[in-house]
Amino acid sequence: MKLFKTSSPQKQSLRRVIEESDAAMVALEERASAQEMLEKGQIETAQLGALAKLPPFGPVAVSLMRLFDRDDVEMHDIVRLVSSDVALSSQLLALANSPLFGVQTSIRDLQHAITVLGTDRTKALATTLAMRSFLSSAPKTPILRRIWRHGLATAVIAEGLAPSYGLSKDLAHVAGILHDVGRVALLAAYPEQYAALATRTHENTKSILDAERTQFGLDHCQAGQILGESWHFPSELQQVVTRHLESPGGQDLLSLGQTACRLAADLGYAAIARQDQHTKPSDTIEAHVPPAIRGHVVETMKDIDQKIIDRLESLDF
Repeated sequence: MKLFKTSSPQKQSLRRVIEESDAAMVALEERASAQEMLEKGQIETAQLGALAKLPPFGPVAVSLMRLFDRDDVEMHDIVRLVSSDVALSSQLLALANSPLFGVQTSIRDLQHAITVLGTDRTKALATTLAMRSFLSSAPKTPILRRIWRHGLATAVIAEGLAPSYGLSKDLAHVAGILHDVGRVALLAAYPEQYAALATRTHENTKSILDAERTQFGLDHCQAGQILGESWHFPSELQQVVTRHLESPGGQDLLSLGQTACRLAADLGYAAIARQDQHTKPSDTIEAHVPPAIRGHVVETMKDIDQKIIDRLESLDF
């Protein structure tokens, strides 16, 4: 025997509450599962939800990245590898003929382009173009452009400071361009939700990471760790992707990437606004650059603004 009667509107309301509760529980379980997979080191799994559905990072660019620490690579190996990706080849040719490199004669074929650019610069540019292509998996919004500009500014700064750190300029550029790949991935996987998070002003970096973990079950550094391992990035680049928000502590590639990320934000190229973002480049240099190279870094930063602007004009979208 029924103790009370439920009207149709009440039934609909009750059903909606149950459905919303079920959906929230599924989302919570997915986030918990993603965190568990991350902690166990299990990478390629559909249980990571929308993150697992992202397109792969350009395989040719990844192959080129893995050649950075090899001296036995011949020019024809690079040409053959790049030419296997038609889109990448055409973009590289267009870039080689752009004002960015100031080549006087027209470059008509891929081998000529790679000869002019050099193998290491070709690897760096291929990674940059692959990252820009990966960005196309996210909706074209102002926040996407802001993230891209932050990554490009970080890359230009890292490239400029690399000689002071005793590192390859092109490898430093790659580290800078890739460091926020996890943020791009979250935006691509959860476009509306992440855009809403990214357009708010947060108290500090910790509050951004906390908000990401609360909403998506992992933050953009953890997302970058998952993708970097899944796509087989070289280990030193995986370190930059995973730990770029930690405090710099040396003169290695990771410390350079961490410092360049901070300096890009100091110059007005922050990916997400923070209330505590009031530092000047000189403050960051004083706090995080080793004393032995601090003077060189200060000199390099004097004309870095124009270099960032020039690079944005050539590689913006």
